Amino acid sequence: CLEEISPTRDLDPLVERVRSLCRRLLRAVGRPQELLDEALREGQEPGAIADQIASAVLPGARLRQELLETLDVDRRLQRLVAALEDLVRHVRGRNPKDTG
Repeated sequence: CLEEISPTRDLDPLVERVRSLCRRLLRAVGRPQELLDEALREGQEPGAIADQIASAVLPGARLRQELLETLDVDRRLQRLVAALEDLVRHVRGRNPKDTG
């Protein structure tokens, strides 16, 4: 079993960005905000949040696998944020009513 590379900085801002993007994504697709509460709950390790959200939300199997194989938690969260931003833009492009 490979071990994650411990972050050298505070990851709370990245984790909060993941939470925010997930809320925006759920709004954009008309799904309940509570849908990802368990995956996003407070007190979880940042790497676990990244893994759960990648598995539950990202449509591309290759990207999900790459994220799961990224041992550097900081890097994994950064890549997840970028993927979520792309996904939110894509979904909002089809549903311009979501402005948040």
